[in-house]
Amino acid sequence: MTVFSLRRPPGVAHIMRQQLLALLPGIALSVWLYGAALLLSLLLASGTALAAEALMLRLRGAAVRPALQDLSALLAAWLLVLAVPPGCPPALLVLAVFAAISVKQLYGGLGQSPWHTAMSGVALLLWLAPLPAVVTPWPLALAWLAGAGWLLWQRRLAWQAPLALLATILLPWLAGLTATLPWLGGATVLVACFVASDTASSPFAARGRLLFGAGIGLLAGLMGSTGLAGDGLAFAVLLMNLAVPLLDHYTRPPVFGRPA
Repeated sequence: MTVFSLRRPPGVAHIMRQQLLALLPGIALSVWLYGAALLLSLLLASGTALAAEALMLRLRGAAVRPALQDLSALLAAWLLVLAVPPGCPPALLVLAVFAAISVKQLYGGLGQSPWHTAMSGVALLLWLAPLPAVVTPWPLALAWLAGAGWLLWQRRLAWQAPLALLATILLPWLAGLTATLPWLGGATVLVACFVASDTASSPFAARGRLLFGAGIGLLAGLMGSTGLAGDGLAFAVLLMNLAVPLLDHYTRPPVFGRPA
């Protein structure tokens, strides 16, 4: 007698929880390097994100509890805090988080907005009050890589975009246009591992994800080398978000039974 077992695919909350867990090594090391104020920033951003999500859902007439329980707002808040230099003014942090969550909900919620939620908040914050660039200590970069490695082992991370980003962002440095190794500049490794790999705002096909990551790396490298927009990562991600429909059009495999 053959027994068939169908495993239920993991829900959004489970995937988001794994992402949050993968960030914990880097958060712990960041607190050791920069102080416990980072925990207060994470707490403030988390509360703001949940409040903004609930408010926008109420205004839209949508159910509040399921959206709050999927943990996507919490993940966006954490990534926003971790992607900006330490010491960001609390008022600006609250404004950036509230705006980022509001934009997501104005587009219809999780998976509907073309923009990466956290990066839209980071870009707004950098536009309002440019913060000084910092060099990421190499142990912190390794901590982000360790978290991404665990996600890869759990089959919760597509490797194409992170690898392409980390490779192409080196090109301006190899050409002598920048002095600092890009992997240690700002939040490069964090963005590569936890933002570029986001399935909701990146292409569907593997080839598309490679091009997506490469585009982010090239744009960020050029912006950083010219001084146009700091390390340029947030703006590069948002620009490549606009290219996702085009990348999907040219790289998505044909549907079986339909002409390519």
